[in-house]
Amino acid sequence: MIVRTKYLLLNSLLLICLPLLYTSLTKNIQTVEIKESGADDWGAMPSPDGSQIAFYSTRGKSNGMGRIFIMEQDGSGLHELSYKQTGGHDAEPHWSPDGQFIAFTCQKMVDSIHTSQIYIMRSDGSDLKMHWNNMDPMGASHFGEWYDDGTGYVFAYWKGDFNPNVYAINLDKSDLRKLTNDNMSYKPYYQNEKIWFTSDRNGKPELFKMNTDGTNIENISLKSGKDFMFGSLITSRFYFGQAGSEANSTAFYSMNLEGDSIQKIVEVPTSPAMFFNASQDQKYMVYTTPGPLNYDIHKVDLASGKIIKLIHDK
Repeated sequence: MIVRTKYLLLNSLLLICLPLLYTSLTKNIQTVEIKESGADDWGAMPSPDGSQIAFYSTRGKSNGMGRIFIMEQDGSGLHELSYKQTGGHDAEPHWSPDGQFIAFTCQKMVDSIHTSQIYIMRSDGSDLKMHWNNMDPMGASHFGEWYDDGTGYVFAYWKGDFNPNVYAINLDKSDLRKLTNDNMSYKPYYQNEKIWFTSDRNGKPELFKMNTDGTNIENISLKSGKDFMFGSLITSRFYFGQAGSEANSTAFYSMNLEGDSIQKIVEVPTSPAMFFNASQDQKYMVYTTPGPLNYDIHKVDLASGKIIKLIHDK
């Protein structure tokens, strides 16, 4: 399936640990299209205007490695973007704020060493280039989020065992900054000239906020009363998932960026719902769920709760 090493980011480690649960979804789910037998689909990310969804998949001639794909927001028009081989497992695409570029993490083995780099390409798959190649051959990097103006991004970096810190860098590769020093900080987000990130510094995953220079670190989880591992930071809201009220269900919540005003948005009848992201207009969310043979991408309308299975393989 996907490359599974101790150097994968915690998102991938989560997949290794989770049991392959499957719950049949209710009648309000519509299957858009049969795509391909046996492929796994992950990390769906809506474009800034919400019209398209980028994701990574083992479909096609990928030899079980992740490649970057794109489809329309209704599941039609699916095609591959990363035609040029990176030589590794391409994962978790992120659109630039203007929608012109997509950045992603490539996990690979170089000289018998597991590592990962950050690549950037145009949103049509052209002009693919490695942007960040680590500070050490033993290092591993994972893309976090673009700056608001698209001139750079934040990312997690670690060397050897998983001991990550948050960094920032400009697209011209200037102004590289190390922003945390606890060796337990990962999954950074960037919004409104602030950086949010998850850290295990207190023995459990919590959400923190800091200035772009790493100062004034604030524990958002203390305000919210919630532990966080992963989420989706969209405009003025942070979306996250928790166990639902029903067995084998996932409830999606949102909160403001100060850690309060928490609202339950929708509950989906599947568990776990992983790799979820909201559209910029906050009209829908996309997420991955385990199926009987593989992992598929779903879309839920946040107003009506209607679910569409965008990718369904048999």
